[in-house]
Amino acid sequence: MNNQCDGCQRGIPVVNGMHKDEQSFGMMCTKCRYKVDDMSTKLREVPGTNITQTRFYGGDGRGVCIQVTKSKNYPDNSGNHFDYIQLTRRQASLLAGELYLFADSLEVVEDEDD
Repeated sequence: MNNQCDGCQRGIPVVNGMHKDEQSFGMMCTKCRYKVDDMSTKLREVPGTNITQTRFYGGDGRGVCIQVTKSKNYPDNSGNHFDYIQLTRRQASLLAGELYLFADSLEVVEDEDD
């Protein structure tokens, strides 16, 4: 369920829990009635792939996160047709660096002694 607050949808600024602008007397912000963690936004598909990206709220501890999903050619034993990973912004940033190294053939091999 997305934020259905009329004031939020119209982009009216919130002051002390009330939407107020020059044209309106003010109305109570009802954003809190809608679960933030139910909201997600589909981002663009990674060009040239069947990999999708979805931004979502991971809760107070994780903040805004991303889910990267790739469809499988066949379902696994549980009937799942997708592989996915969910990352915080920090994790996504760190992984992006590693993927960049891999794309440039500069990946770092794990030391087997560790």
